[in-house]
Amino acid sequence: MDLTTLGLEPDQISFPGLGIDRLNISSTAFTLFGVNIAWYGIIIACGMMLAIVFGLSQVKKIRYKS
Repeated sequence: MDLTTLGLEPDQISFPGLGIDRLNISSTAFTLFGVNIAWYGIIIACGMMLAIVFGLSQVKKIRYKS
C-alpha cells in the first residue's frame, strides 16, 4: 500500500484506528545557525550517547584497568 492510495502526502502520517486522520511531520527538527537539523540525526546522536554511557558503566562494573 502506498501513500497515494491512502490520500497522504510524503510528510503526513495517519493513525485511523486512533481517530487521527492526518499529522504533518517535518523531517527538520530545528534550524541551528542556518543549518537544518533532521530528526534522524537527533535519534542517531541519542543512540550514540546512550551507547557511550552504557559502555562506561560496564567498564566501571568490571573495573577495567589499562
